Amino acid sequence: MKFNIKSTAICLGMTAILGLNSCSDFLDKNPLSAVSTETFWRNENDATNALAGVYQTLVTSHWIIGFGGLRTQIDGLSDDGYGNASWPDLFNVPQSGDVTSTTGGVVRNYYTIPYKGIAACNDFLRNVDRIEDFDEAKKKQYIAEVKFIRAWHYSTLLQMFGGMIILPEDITLEEALLPRSSEAETVDYILNDLDYAIANLDAKAYEGRAVKGSAQGLKMRVLLYNERWSEAAAIGKEIMSSGAFGLSDNWAGMFDGTDQAGNPEIMFSIVYEAPTMRHEYDRMYGDWGSCAPLMDLVNEFECLDGKSISESPMYDPESPYLNRDPRMELTVVHVGENRPYYNIPLEAGEKPTDHLWQKGLYLNQSPPSGATNSDQDIILIRYADILLMYAEAVNESSGPSQEIIDAINMVRQRPGIEMPAIDNTFDQAGLREQIRHERRVELAGEGLRFFDIKRWNIAHEVVPEQLVPGSITEATPNGVHRVFAEKQYLWPIPQSEIDQNPLLEQNPGY
Repeated sequence: MKFNIKSTAICLGMTAILGLNSCSDFLDKNPLSAVSTETFWRNENDATNALAGVYQTLVTSHWIIGFGGLRTQIDGLSDDGYGNASWPDLFNVPQSGDVTSTTGGVVRNYYTIPYKGIAACNDFLRNVDRIEDFDEAKKKQYIAEVKFIRAWHYSTLLQMFGGMIILPEDITLEEALLPRSSEAETVDYILNDLDYAIANLDAKAYEGRAVKGSAQGLKMRVLLYNERWSEAAAIGKEIMSSGAFGLSDNWAGMFDGTDQAGNPEIMFSIVYEAPTMRHEYDRMYGDWGSCAPLMDLVNEFECLDGKSISESPMYDPESPYLNRDPRMELTVVHVGENRPYYNIPLEAGEKPTDHLWQKGLYLNQSPPSGATNSDQDIILIRYADILLMYAEAVNESSGPSQEIIDAINMVRQRPGIEMPAIDNTFDQAGLREQIRHERRVELAGEGLRFFDIKRWNIAHEVVPEQLVPGSITEATPNGVHRVFAEKQYLWPIPQSEIDQNPLLEQNPGY
């Protein structure tokens, strides 16, 4: 089910109201400018509109902090990409390692925007019981969806800042002068919300709103990121056994919008529908190169024989893009290949890394502009990630097994990709590296690599320290200074927040 944005603000701490397509009575007689908690929470239709407003908190964050249409931008802080955005605070400062407690842009917004989303969730949960004659089963489902989205916002904060302030539902953001909870307490709070969501959401395929599998997928990710391996493996097994999801046989269409409706692999996404709701993905990545793939990522893709470029006789350094994993061509545009939308070859030196992203671009249009109605949904959780998280969780908890090999091979051998299967010949360390390789090539450009290299504690080792002039044989562009300092595993709490709340403790190193 698609959501349509109505561009009118309401006074409930939500940025905008969305309408569900099935709701013929989207707005009641009260004009939105007059909506308040006294006049709003009266009937099921109000709850539906308020729920849509909660979903909107995922959408309104996409421009500023890398969700939605700009989710790929966060991989410009990893060893996969280079953030070429011209806004210094947005990504260039974090990329250079010059983050401080007074840095604005993405650093501040990664803190403040999720809290605005949490406030919207709390507003819903605080008021929903005021509605009389609300079908109890539907109310529980709505509450479950809201708790899932609240868990999403808290998990975002946890990944970037560590333990966070847990906002009670009965106080406002302005009243929340509270200390930070520990990381363990924050994790437990997130898992509690997700357990409620899992118990009360429908166990069915994803159609645009959170389902049981969406909550299970996020719970698995939270458990995995916190090295609770056995628990992550157990919930992964539940998802795989449910039969509600599977791998898509149209890898490119899953991302570019041509094969998203009813796609069995998509477990949760940000849903767009032009012209009222669109994003800038095509222009940002297919034209401007606001984040562009590095040669280091390209080199990670194996040759068609399943061997690395350092081992395969199929690799020719004079023609480095031939005979490679099909996902490479579906992920990146390289020198000599036609540029998206322009039907002319990408030339060496034309773009900072000599590459552009292709994954996710809707190519059946003229060169995109500010008026382009890009509206492919942005996938946040998909089944291939579940399989790879499952493989990692089982390997870390109990070591190599055939079920790990089977999970990896399902991803490698799906229709249209059909890379050679790997054999069960690895020890635990070797299989760990194989899983990390597979995550990198399968999930490239989806905003996950940055968080993977942080949780594996290798970001300070693999992020290039100095960007040199780009070419197809060099990994990094433009002579830009780039550092991932060890303190950056957690970003600083914005100084303005600490100034307002003396109970807040700053992260180490800031």
